[in-house]
Amino acid sequence: MNDGKLVALKAHLPWDKVNKAHGAVASIVPIDGDITCPVDALRQHLKRNHVHPDKFLFTYTLGTGNLAGSRVMLTKSAFLTRLNYTLVTLLRLPPLAR
Repeated sequence: MNDGKLVALKAHLPWDKVNKAHGAVASIVPIDGDITCPVDALRQHLKRNHVHPDKFLFTYTLGTGNLAGSRVMLTKSAFLTRLNYTLVTLLRLPPLAR
């Protein structure tokens, strides 16, 4: 929640599909009272994860396998898998198309 304060963030993306290596600047604005608020999501991410300045912003710790305990970059595939699990299992909503 943004506690009634207007919050807007700008993030430099070092690469995007259109500009390639020139990247782009993305604006992130709150959606008050909405479960999908990107500002709240970023706050929760930073609160729950140890983000290092020299690493990717979105990483996660592997729980199983040979690399258990290692931090790896969050890929689109891993993100959508987790998001769909949450949507279907916990929120009883339909999954997103891939």
